[in-house]
Amino acid sequence: MQERVLVEVTNLITDVKDEITHGRKDISVQNAIDLAVGSIINGLTFGYRYGKEKEEEFFKVKKFAQFLVSESGSPIFNMMNPDPEYYKKFPICNQFYKTFTAEIQNMKNHFFHLIDEHRKGIDFDSNEDPTDFVEAYMRHQHKLKLDGIVNSNYDDAQLYATVLDLWIAGQETTSNTLAWLCVYLTQNPQIQQKLHKELDENIGSDRVITLDDKNNLNYLNAIVAETQRFCNLVPINLPHRTTKDTQIRGYKIPADTVITHQVSTVLMDERYFPEPEKFKPERFLDKNGKFFQPPELMPFGIGKRACLGEGLARLELYLFTANIFNQFKLDYPSNKSEFGKRIIGATVTPVPFLCNVINRF
Repeated sequence: MQERVLVEVTNLITDVKDEITHGRKDISVQNAIDLAVGSIINGLTFGYRYGKEKEEEFFKVKKFAQFLVSESGSPIFNMMNPDPEYYKKFPICNQFYKTFTAEIQNMKNHFFHLIDEHRKGIDFDSNEDPTDFVEAYMRHQHKLKLDGIVNSNYDDAQLYATVLDLWIAGQETTSNTLAWLCVYLTQNPQIQQKLHKELDENIGSDRVITLDDKNNLNYLNAIVAETQRFCNLVPINLPHRTTKDTQIRGYKIPADTVITHQVSTVLMDERYFPEPEKFKPERFLDKNGKFFQPPELMPFGIGKRACLGEGLARLELYLFTANIFNQFKLDYPSNKSEFGKRIIGATVTPVPFLCNVINRF
């Protein structure tokens, strides 16, 4: 997995350096990160990366994902969600229903087209291992068909739903966290300077940074942890359901109650994180300067339903942060009027921004 991630990291660095070479100072590192993270998740699901040659396709899918994430956080969506067929009878709801379902249909058409095209390229008589998730799924579909099993859950509708989950959960959250990290280090140049000092002392060149270096980069790991805490990316987590009557601290919760854990109440709690409104990576360093992660830092959720992609996300956050900031210094763009403004949806995203990017080597 590290190899897959580093392919996109090195391509991002090359693309940004090309822009600097062509005289551009204000560069969308945010878009470069989006494209790179999108390429990783698309490689895992469909077996190919986007890169510059497929940039248009990526931003088309990205637009779908942004629409779905932003609208699923809106009050009207959450009001209609339990029974959309009932609420669409009302005028305001009806217009939202039409707009939302039309956009969802466009997204379905795109992914079903990719699924159909992928199926055409698979040799089902081959014993080769599948190279991506969609191929693995289709090979299992084919095996069930040969075994005479019908009406299984392995249909294309389920495949589309799973690919959509993987794409949105695997792309939006990681790229937005990295975007916030760039914002915070631009807003806090003294923290960025301290990170550069650690990188110079432990890496000392423009070589690619890997997992082998991670234990030596304590301040970098602390910056990633503080970014996850401070950006509070998913302030209200996904809804869950109680499977039986239960009681928590005297409160009775009946079976089948919709519940969630509101992560922000912990991440911004002064008992665990003193001065929570300040961006302070040092809170994750012990007295010896070693990185530690307290249980109260729970950006991926907790329990059996914690984020499925936590391992991949942690890998990406570390490798992108380490290599981007080893290569570059980020500063405010020429126009910084809305720099760092928060857009609230199902996830919290920064307003699209540019950075003045300076080569360090």
